[in-house]
Amino acid sequence: MEVEKNIEYANQIAISIKNLFVENIEQKTPCCIDFEELKKEDNLTEFFIGYLKAGTFIFNKFTKQEKNNLEFTHLLNQLCVQDFLKDNPERIKGEIEL
Repeated sequence: MEVEKNIEYANQIAISIKNLFVENIEQKTPCCIDFEELKKEDNLTEFFIGYLKAGTFIFNKFTKQEKNNLEFTHLLNQLCVQDFLKDNPERIKGEIEL
């Protein structure tokens, strides 16, 4: 069975994100985030906002568009629905109530 391209990309992105984190401060390199730092105050919230901004930045660079973060999340929500319906065609036909 062939793995869908988006699953391949998801795995590669997840590995890259995982490699940003270090559990031991002595392992810290210029491009990493101390795992313990995310547990402090609102840092986890700030991390996900940064994650969103990075996604928006990459999207804008590839597409030459100028979407803001809210517009980008709207696009992502549309893609989530599209992916969900692809994997659950019975939802399109109305055989299962939402």
